[in-house]
Amino acid sequence: MKITSPVGQGVVGFVALSGMPLIVNDPYSDSRFDPKFDKKNNFVTRNLISLPVRDHDGKVAAVIQCVNGKNSAGFGIQDTTVLSVLGVQAGITLHNAKLYSSPLPVHCQLSIKRH
Repeated sequence: MKITSPVGQGVVGFVALSGMPLIVNDPYSDSRFDPKFDKKNNFVTRNLISLPVRDHDGKVAAVIQCVNGKNSAGFGIQDTTVLSVLGVQAGITLHNAKLYSSPLPVHCQLSIKRH
């Protein structure tokens, strides 16, 4: 499911702006958490973890967020480590998708034309 949030707003927006991972194990008491999604979808967020996904230049390109971890204590530092590996792979994938979705420069197109 894709949910968008403006940079600087909500937990995801905070992570996008700060570039730092964030664990929130009591979201309803955190002012950055926006409960609108929960209310709209009859859902309860017990805990969450958000990490930035960086592009090849190190800039934040996206944010990964996981909610309601299996551990009753919530998310921890080990979860940050595991999810950051996924974030690196996601960043590489986003970069490659941009490379292959944009047209080749004219000089490259000419060099691969068949005669």
